[in-house]
Amino acid sequence: MQKPNDDIRVGVIIFPYSKLLRGWIAPDGELVGNPIKAQRMAEELNRNITIH
Repeated sequence: MQKPNDDIRVGVIIFPYSKLLRGWIAPDGELVGNPIKAQRMAEELNRNITIH
């Protein structure tokens, strides 16, 4: 993530940023407004995918 409104990408997980909703959309549809929380969620999802 280079700019505050960039998509968050971790491995195969992508949380796209929605300008309309002002947050990142998780793969399950949850809206996350905090970029640090979104990054941690993406890392956890990616970790779970690579383990299984």
